Amino acid sequence: MSILKRGSTGPEVTRLQQRLQDLGFDPNGVDGIFGPGTESAVKAFQQANGLTVDGKVGPITGAALQLDGGGGGTGSPSAEKILWVVDYNSLAQFIQRAVAANVTAVAVRTSNNMPEAIASAHATNLKIYGWRWPSATPAGAMAEANRAATLLTQGMDGYFADPEGEPGQPYDWNRPGLDQLANQFCTTIKAAAGSKPLGVTSHFLARQRFPNLPWAAFFAHADILLPQAYWRVAQGPVHQGNPAQNYRDSIQAWVQTGGARIKIQPMAGELIHSQPNEIGQYAQEANTQGVSTLHFYTDEPGINPGVWSAIAQA
Repeated sequence: MSILKRGSTGPEVTRLQQRLQDLGFDPNGVDGIFGPGTESAVKAFQQANGLTVDGKVGPITGAALQLDGGGGGTGSPSAEKILWVVDYNSLAQFIQRAVAANVTAVAVRTSNNMPEAIASAHATNLKIYGWRWPSATPAGAMAEANRAATLLTQGMDGYFADPEGEPGQPYDWNRPGLDQLANQFCTTIKAAAGSKPLGVTSHFLARQRFPNLPWAAFFAHADILLPQAYWRVAQGPVHQGNPAQNYRDSIQAWVQTGGARIKIQPMAGELIHSQPNEIGQYAQEANTQGVSTLHFYTDEPGINPGVWSAIAQA
């Protein structure tokens, strides 16, 4: 791809403008003319993704935008699929379901017997990540951080922190003054993780939902950003109730909150309330957005068998 900049015209510019618009960076129209609006959108994208901000689309910015093959296909298999679980009655049966669903990794809440889970997952060539909604009290947060650090040294393949808001509860992160605790929490885990990823997951609308959560602190340490782009939960439809729309809106909200676009991997769910065609819509939107990792929340009894087949084919 040639370098696109102010004054460029043609189909490549049209594709660039459409891609920017899809990602939530308004180029002020899709007309095939690289004008000031497109340049401003490119600069905003570069700023959001830690790239050199020059308003030009060369090889590096083009790769980040997935202009050369990552964003437009249909039906291509995902590089990684992760099945999440809160608790399970039988670890062996959970691992069997994960293998049958053709996932490449599992994410297990750290309240479970993690050493046993690590061994079982690795025995079937699955990666295993730990995750937890950590306490927002210093003692509780650091106890979980130290637990995660220990598990990382015992073979766990990464960790996902889930800071949320819950007024009046000890795990309410949506309060001012928690930046230092968030930094200490993440630093402790990163020191043990080495090259293993630290992810952060929370509400898909990010700061729009939790304005006081220390987003900047968590985002500064995170390798992966995981907006919970669920389209249906026990209480009913979420937001638009549309997997593709919620996927796109989650990316936009997390970028606006300060997340790097290239790190964002929206999550699907909740599986118990999903239909097979919705899993396909979620996977298709991930492919359209150039995201090669799919996250499925969460394994539990009663999931439609067709949903498991859709996950296996995603």
